[in-house]
Amino acid sequence: MSMSVKMTGCRDRLIPVGCSRVSLMLLGDDGPQVSSRICTDESKSVSLLEHLVPEWLPEDAATRALAYILDPHVSPGMAKAFVDLLGSAGVRQFRLGRVEHDPSQMDDSRPDVTLRDAEGQPRVFVEATFWNGVNAAQPALYLRELPIHTPSALVFIAPHERIPGLWRELTARCSAADIDLREESVEEDGTAWARAGARTLLLTSWTHVLQALCRAAEDPAVQQDIIQLRGLTDRMEREAFPPLELNEVTDVALARRVIDYCGLVNKIADRLVSDSIASPTRKYSAGSYRSMRMVNRSMRVHGQIELRVGIELPAWRDLGITPLWCVLTGTGEGDWEKIRNRVDDVRSYGGSLYIPIRLKTGVEEDSVISDAVKQMRSAADRLLEASRHE
Repeated sequence: MSMSVKMTGCRDRLIPVGCSRVSLMLLGDDGPQVSSRICTDESKSVSLLEHLVPEWLPEDAATRALAYILDPHVSPGMAKAFVDLLGSAGVRQFRLGRVEHDPSQMDDSRPDVTLRDAEGQPRVFVEATFWNGVNAAQPALYLRELPIHTPSALVFIAPHERIPGLWRELTARCSAADIDLREESVEEDGTAWARAGARTLLLTSWTHVLQALCRAAEDPAVQQDIIQLRGLTDRMEREAFPPLELNEVTDVALARRVIDYCGLVNKIADRLVSDSIASPTRKYSAGSYRSMRMVNRSMRVHGQIELRVGIELPAWRDLGITPLWCVLTGTGEGDWEKIRNRVDDVRSYGGSLYIPIRLKTGVEEDSVISDAVKQMRSAADRLLEASRHE
């Protein structure tokens, strides 16, 4: 099923300008599929595009968004700013004819986005990727489709962490296809490039491209479009599976610490119960792959406030601070502001309120548990106070 997004109530761009809320309708082949309202969360910036794009479609969505931003009929000057990025690799400005991107015709023999000059020659091919493999046509076939004597470029855009490994793969494929790359260079920002005659092969990061485009954008609406796309690319950077390092696989200290954290969850929860701060609503949960939780304990604090204590991997990855979190499970968004005013260090994340359990370092286990329980007691008292001011 093909899918498009229709926005109502704001101007028709990737992000509504001057609106904190927008009506959305997902349209499929059989008509409207889902209708919902999305409201931004001031404590965690999540772009609308990032929120909407399913986990299995990020490359397609990012490519379409980039083509939209570069389209001179939509965002004048953005294609020129994109070509300016290639200047250090010897790609000169040209009189732009059109920007091509046809989602219905995407296959291994066609680049994602093509910038043609006023004479209709392809001058820049763009391949947008995150962590998918490189298809058989890349990069040799695309390089050979560029003009021989006119300066031109094949540009790959990928996550920053992927650049070293992907660059090795691209240059190895060129060598295997008898394409002689010369003047190879790696810039300070990580951008890598090399020339094959008048053609340039260049690999750069989403961060570098979108920062440069945002700086060049004068229209606030275009800037917001770029911020939308940056939200999606940042999510893909966070959720990616970068190549494993040997120490990550063999370091038994990592496994030991994860086991220690699991034990801390249960010991902290048991202490909360024994100190009459909380009562269990479920004894134990091992979590799940989909939730990305490990051990967590559901509890009721002061007989009123429902929460869970556990290892919250996405929050640890995205917010840092600690692997252990207290998550409020029985509060609606209408209570959030009241709780924020009375509970220190609370933050909204993934549709819930999270309170970090900061683990004391350099001390014995019992001191870690006692300090965590103290934090939980203080938070519980504040939560009870908030509930009494309804």
